[in-house]
Amino acid sequence: MLPASAGARYGAVWDETEPAARRALIVEAFTEDAVYTDQFASVVGHDELDALVATVQAEFPDHTCVTAGVAGHQRLLRIAVRLTRPNSRARLDGDGIVELADDGRIRSVYVFLS
Repeated sequence: MLPASAGARYGAVWDETEPAARRALIVEAFTEDAVYTDQFASVVGHDELDALVATVQAEFPDHTCVTAGVAGHQRLLRIAVRLTRPNSRARLDGDGIVELADDGRIRSVYVFLS
C-alpha cells in the first residue's frame, strides 16, 4: 500500500458513520490485532477500534478526519491528522506514526494529539 493510500483509508474509517460500512473499511485497512493509541485511548483489534471511532463520532458530530503530509519508508508512515468540520477551526490536530503489516494493512497507529 502506498503511503497516500494508507492515509486515505485511515481517514475513511474515521469519516464513515454507517456502522456496517465503517466495519468493512476497518477490516480492509487494519489487521485483526491492530493497535491504536493516543493520549485518550488505547485499543486493540477491529471491535475496539470500531467502538472508539463510533464514540469519537458521537462526541464530534459533523466532523471529518483530514489526513495530510503522509510520508513513509519501508513499512512506517508519518501522517498529519486533523478532526475538523466545515467553516470551523480544527477540534483536534496531531501527528501519527503508522506501521504497516506485510499485506499492506495498518498494524499499529500511535497518534500524538496537540
